[in-house]
Amino acid sequence: MQGISVYKRAGRPCWYVAYDCPKRAKRVCECTDVRLDDPRGKFAAYAYAREKSASGTARTGERDLSRWDNWVEAWLKMRFAYQKATLTSYLGSWKYLSAYLTFANIPTPRSLVHQNVVDYVLWREKQVKRSGRNAGRNTALKNVKLLSRVMGEAVRRGFCTGNPCSRITDAVPKAPAPLKQPFTNEQIAIVRAALADRMARGAPEDWMPIAFEIAVLQGCRLSATSVPMDRINFETREITFHEKGDKYQVVAIHDELMPLLERLRDEGRKETCILPRWASRYFSEKMEQLNLPQTFHCTRVTVICRLGEASGVSEQLAMAYVGHSSWAVHKGYHFRRIRTAAMKPCHAALDYGVTAPASGSRQSRGVRRATGKSSPVSSSGRRKSGPPAPALQATG
Repeated sequence: MQGISVYKRAGRPCWYVAYDCPKRAKRVCECTDVRLDDPRGKFAAYAYAREKSASGTARTGERDLSRWDNWVEAWLKMRFAYQKATLTSYLGSWKYLSAYLTFANIPTPRSLVHQNVVDYVLWREKQVKRSGRNAGRNTALKNVKLLSRVMGEAVRRGFCTGNPCSRITDAVPKAPAPLKQPFTNEQIAIVRAALADRMARGAPEDWMPIAFEIAVLQGCRLSATSVPMDRINFETREITFHEKGDKYQVVAIHDELMPLLERLRDEGRKETCILPRWASRYFSEKMEQLNLPQTFHCTRVTVICRLGEASGVSEQLAMAYVGHSSWAVHKGYHFRRIRTAAMKPCHAALDYGVTAPASGSRQSRGVRRATGKSSPVSSSGRRKSGPPAPALQATG
């Protein structure tokens, strides 16, 4: 077999072997337990080396190609060349994955096992972010999702035989996501008043009030609020949002949003607003200053909840307005957030005409005296004897 050498060393009683170790991703030279005076010693040493390298017979050149730093980033840039936001996110996730793989001495896909993936989640949760807080469980699992895609490509390239990242949530479950609360009318007024001073500063400082108005009226995501002006048709009153997944969505412009967009056009803006890199974090910090629990994505939650509660808006129309293609995802936004007032018809439908009294209350004892019926349990705690239950008759 190519890549295996069996040789002697001066003054040593045993055979030596050299082979390409797939686990350690390098060429290994070691002494065997097979003695030189054994008639079949050379063949036994050769079999030992072949068994050691049986899980992967990669030659030195192939081994170098399978190393993470030789192909992963180049593949990501080729695969997601037309999805800039996805590529930026994945390159950021790969930075942490690459650091852990180097730390754990896992140079190639063939060396990765399921336990390494579980250990990465625990390792990632201990890493401190820029905000000073530790990374969450779901952030770590998002990185593992990328690692699973990388391992799938490694299988297709022949660098390994399986993907140990599949079904990782069976071993490491997701953390429950916090329930995002919709904005009330009072809270929207508070936010608008707090952001009014930023509107007068001009670009790029006015990104926060502009993005908030577009999101709370159109229901789009934060990244979609930065719209090039050539994608706004003022004649047909339509706007084209660039949503995630490199998809475009054309919707009608809200009447209250038209004056703002016309002002931005008259100012000669090339886009509605210029989002900073950490836009979502900056908005959350502003909400903390106002003692509000919402994040920017709660504007989208607000729009979907109100469309779901409106009597004249069908589900298909609401999904088209916010750009939802999945019915299950759309339902998840407002099924658990229907207001109390919207539940009144459900309560009215469950009116049985009689109010159930509390057990053991004075009202329930009064009902028993008025009806002349007593409890089947005596004062001693034993059940009173009564007429036997009628026997059931068999039917043909």
